[in-house]
Amino acid sequence: MKQIKAAQAVRLPDRTNPLTVRYKSDNICHRCRISANDLVIDSYYSVDADDIYHVFLLEYCPACLGISIAEYYTRKAYRVLDVTDKIPIHFPTAVIYTKFDPHIAALSPSFVELYHQSEAAEQRKCTDICGMGYRKALEFLVKDYLVHKSPDKRPETEKSLLGAAIQSIENEHIKSLAKAASWLGNDECHYVRKHTSHDVEDMKHFILVLANFLVSELTFEEAKAFTNPADN
Repeated sequence: MKQIKAAQAVRLPDRTNPLTVRYKSDNICHRCRISANDLVIDSYYSVDADDIYHVFLLEYCPACLGISIAEYYTRKAYRVLDVTDKIPIHFPTAVIYTKFDPHIAALSPSFVELYHQSEAAEQRKCTDICGMGYRKALEFLVKDYLVHKSPDKRPETEKSLLGAAIQSIENEHIKSLAKAASWLGNDECHYVRKHTSHDVEDMKHFILVLANFLVSELTFEEAKAFTNPADN
């Protein structure tokens, strides 16, 4: 739970005119994601030509021994800079990546890389473009899966549209999940959204459940090859 805290900030570059900064803190280091109390050790502000105050909170983490900065933009209210309703930009900040099963990494390393790039964009507040990245990751996962199932159809699979590729999937559970994720992925790429009741979080959920179904199928293939070597 976030707590409202206060700090004294001085103006840059001459470090004069101290002002009180009110801010919210979740007490979590954005470099290592470990909880720590009283991360802020110093604070500053500057004022641009439009009278916008740039507030910088310098944070030190006793867990990772790292320094990071939380930057806010606001206007002054009397002698207080209240940023409790603002979302800061943190830098540097660690990205939390989804850990995929080794079967998925082996099946489609490009999917894993694209999904992780999309997570980095999303967590760095590039929320208007990350959906397109997740959609591209989905296409690589679907097509790599189809190539795995039918290696002789690789050229046809590589050139096909995502929708057509999904239609060729035999497993109905995998097909439904891929179709749902692709519909939402298309929304992220187009001017007008068709499915306003769902968003990127739903698309990510469909993709991750899809990946789990693929893990089950690939594991089954592995077990079958182990227990029935004569069939291979």
